[in-house]
Amino acid sequence: VSSAVAIGGKKMVSVIKKHYKELGLKHLSSLKEVKTKFRELALIAHPDKYKIKAANENVKRLRNERWIRISMAYKEIIDFLKATTAAEEL
Repeated sequence: VSSAVAIGGKKMVSVIKKHYKELGLKHLSSLKEVKTKFRELALIAHPDKYKIKAANENVKRLRNERWIRISMAYKEIIDFLKATTAAEEL
């Protein structure tokens, strides 16, 4: 966590914690755990994996918003983990 604070500050760590929660993971789970959880969620939440008729536009919109949040959380966590790993290697 000390290298994480050095890279992005306490505000960044707070944002990353929210992203872990969005994916349903414990804070600072491993890269492998993050990837595995994202793949599990992708099977459930990806727009191409479910078929919703036009009559359910509200449901469709909510599911698309959920997918966007999951995708953004995954990207931010992966970027954070890569930056933290790179900083530790220096």
